[in-house]
Amino acid sequence: MTTAVKCALIIGNDRYSRSPLESCINSAKDMSEALHLIGFHAKLKTDLAYMDMKIVTERFRKFIQSGAIVLFYFSGRGKEYDSNNYLMPIDYNGRNGSKIQKRYFNTSELIIDMYEQRPSLIIVVLDGAQSRQYPQSMPIPSVVVPASLKKEQEIIAPKYTPPPTIFAYTCANGASSIFTSEGKFNSAFTCFLLRNIVLPIE
Repeated sequence: MTTAVKCALIIGNDRYSRSPLESCINSAKDMSEALHLIGFHAKLKTDLAYMDMKIVTERFRKFIQSGAIVLFYFSGRGKEYDSNNYLMPIDYNGRNGSKIQKRYFNTSELIIDMYEQRPSLIIVVLDGAQSRQYPQSMPIPSVVVPASLKKEQEIIAPKYTPPPTIFAYTCANGASSIFTSEGKFNSAFTCFLLRNIVLPIE
């Protein structure tokens, strides 16, 4: 039996031009090390501006092999707009409304792009901080089924069914997240995640 390839993209953004953070890079580095220990090919990237983040996510998409187990981890600022989660590059400028769609990264679209590579499983971990202007927490991503699949499903079963997708996120919609743990080395969310991610399954 062939073991599935496990690949991960880890992004930690601290140096925001508006309201910088303190623990995201540390959290991303520790997450990367933990994933290496359990057999993931983890790519770690930090403090990405818009164009850098666009290039990195596209390269990672192309790296995904059919049948792979994929993990995407983001620690940084995020915003909810029109029922979608948007991840903020470090050069975000506080835009509101439809302009967000052009300069932030829609989590649903990132996941759909990964679907095209036909992995066996996608795990999405969003450790998203909210600035004071955006007090709402990041809700569960609303994954949109591509139009091509919808059209096929109206007539016959689709040739390809999107893989199982697991979401882990900082807190429930409408709740506040604790973004620094004691000592501010990791976020509270990632601190507890790191304690358990390398534990053997009993």
